[in-house]
Amino acid sequence: MAFAIGTATLRRSEPAEPTFPEVTPTVPVLAGTDDPSPPVTRPPPTLSQIFPAAQEGMRLVIATETEGFLATWEPDEQSPTLRPLDVYPETAAFDPSGTWVAVLDVFGRLDLRFGSSIVKSVGTSVRSFAWHASVVNGIAWIDGRLLAEDGVSSAVLWTASASEGEPVLRRSLPGGSLVAWGTWGFAVQSDSPVEGPETFTLLDDTGANPAELDGEVLDATQSGTLLIKADPGAGAPSDPFLLTPDGSVAAVPPALLGSETFAITDSGEWIAGATVGSQQTSIVVISTLTNSRRVTSFAEPVRLLDFSRTDTFAIFQSETSGDLIFLDWLTGAQFRLTIPDGARVLAVDF
Repeated sequence: MAFAIGTATLRRSEPAEPTFPEVTPTVPVLAGTDDPSPPVTRPPPTLSQIFPAAQEGMRLVIATETEGFLATWEPDEQSPTLRPLDVYPETAAFDPSGTWVAVLDVFGRLDLRFGSSIVKSVGTSVRSFAWHASVVNGIAWIDGRLLAEDGVSSAVLWTASASEGEPVLRRSLPGGSLVAWGTWGFAVQSDSPVEGPETFTLLDDTGANPAELDGEVLDATQSGTLLIKADPGAGAPSDPFLLTPDGSVAAVPPALLGSETFAITDSGEWIAGATVGSQQTSIVVISTLTNSRRVTSFAEPVRLLDFSRTDTFAIFQSETSGDLIFLDWLTGAQFRLTIPDGARVLAVDF
């Protein structure tokens, strides 16, 4: 903002003050420059200056080619504070409260952290895990270290509180990956078959009453509505659909058909779909209730990561620069954050 400063004429009474010749200091001018003033160096912007919605900061789990880090980015900081992890992370996720984070390493060790401190490690051959959709620090995982009597690998589904108590064995499984867990039960994606369609198994909240269905579970809402990718079969399109806990099936809005990757908000109201090309990524974010939508694109390949906790932003990472991108689907505004060393983002708490 520019301010105008007025000039006033002062008159003094006799006797007059003595006058002195005005001396103008000489400032050397560097060759090739017109402005003798030194350059102004501005500090890099803080997180909240780049991304005003991040008034409470954010936490990330990131991985370079050799190390993993828990990154804490306060709103008044110009870059995140990195704390090395004890393991190299393969996957990671924050619980719904954002206070707990689970990190699964490439060898099957699952570390549970509160803040930046490890509270406990569970399992030695963990295949997959999921936080409970609504219970703070409720964690479930599938451990594949056991062998069935015939020598074929099997797995066990466990649940526990991250803060206290011993794990509870829920049931044995033939394998698979845990995709989601909530008051409605468990969703377990079967291992990819050599032949036949992709399948998944639904269990009730005790781990009993398995029901096997065709398809691939892409994401889940807090209430247990699953976003499913249908098995295409011979030449059939692989269109996603929604499966509710009571067994009802609903088609996704047509604008999403043809997308390659998907995410659904915890509320189930918004679905994002991304189609990635070598030079561009097409994005559709659409309401399952009103059919209102945001269609946009990035002039680069990006990964669709998730939605923010408030459903306001869809979150992506650039595959070229490594920037973390927040898309406000309501206004179309984009906010980019530089990730140290272009590290791969595994989880975002925002």
